[in-house]
Amino acid sequence: MPDKHGPFQEKEFRQLLQKLNNQFDSHYLISEIPQILSQIHRSKFILRHDICGRLDIASRMAELENYLDIRGTFLFDPSSPEISLARQEVRDTIRFIGQKGHEIGLHLPGKSPEVLKEVLVLSRKMEKHLFSPVLSVSFSEYHRELPSGSFFISGKISASSRILMGWHISDKNSRLLSSIPRPSENRPMLQVIIHPEEWMRPLSPDK
Repeated sequence: MPDKHGPFQEKEFRQLLQKLNNQFDSHYLISEIPQILSQIHRSKFILRHDICGRLDIASRMAELENYLDIRGTFLFDPSSPEISLARQEVRDTIRFIGQKGHEIGLHLPGKSPEVLKEVLVLSRKMEKHLFSPVLSVSFSEYHRELPSGSFFISGKISASSRILMGWHISDKNSRLLSSIPRPSENRPMLQVIIHPEEWMRPLSPDK
């Protein structure tokens, strides 16, 4: 089946990163949040990537973030056919992203009735193939099976917990460049949720 999308919207993504840098004092990885929650007076953002495919775009995003001295958290769905850890090129790409200073974690898009067990099994699988610890996990933004107050899930920090989702924006439901709010005393920490496939320019009908 031909790809119905065009190239990565690199210029727009770079503008998003620059805007975040300009409006916030600092940024953190998801795994660092337990250590910095007490810093209530410094505005901060978390750049979270939920990745079920388009590793090529995710890799380019990692390079741009590294260039701008931004560290992001890249959360992968190893059950996706596009992210099969049995493939050497997939493992190499994920390791490349980690080598750029970004955090590598687990993403679960479904609603498994045994989610705690699934987090353990898949995170261990990732650690075995990638030789690096998995400290963070995210779930689909539409996931309703977990208690929203669960900051830790199977020993992993949950990006989908109430405390981290209290103030967030996502490219699934808004155009991020025009929707980044300014931090305030009541809302000092923003989670920005990125999906690589949302940053591909649609092809014109004649393509």
